Amino acid sequence: MRQQVPGVFSYSKGVLSAIARPGDPMPGGGSFVSAADIVTTYGINSEGDISFAAALNTDSIGSGNDDTGLYVLSHGALHLVARTGTVVPGLGTIATLSQYQPSPAQPNYATGGAINNRGQILVNATLTNGAGVLLVATPTH
Repeated sequence: MRQQVPGVFSYSKGVLSAIARPGDPMPGGGSFVSAADIVTTYGINSEGDISFAAALNTDSIGSGNDDTGLYVLSHGALHLVARTGTVVPGLGTIATLSQYQPSPAQPNYATGGAINNRGQILVNATLTNGAGVLLVATPTH
């Protein structure tokens, strides 16, 4: 069973820093509810960029489930990669950032938080039309 993690933190040079905690506003809308304790929902590259998946307190597409988002902390700033309701041109709208949901009572955490040294992140998503897709998000900065 997946466990909810109350926050995302980094530890560097003897300092523990909060990246996201319950109630924190998240880029792209909504507030952080929790993360998952599954290693595939996190990533870190040699540049120190950290990617992670989170459950949010919103339901942007009216599905009855909490939205999920995939985020990256890069150069000290938190950025949205993709989330429920993101429109992918030519493909459709993201319904979930995972093809796996253990039960309606548990948040649907993204899988595919792997990040490479160029900052590209693998995103596993299901669209509102039911199609499953793998996307590669490439930073523009």
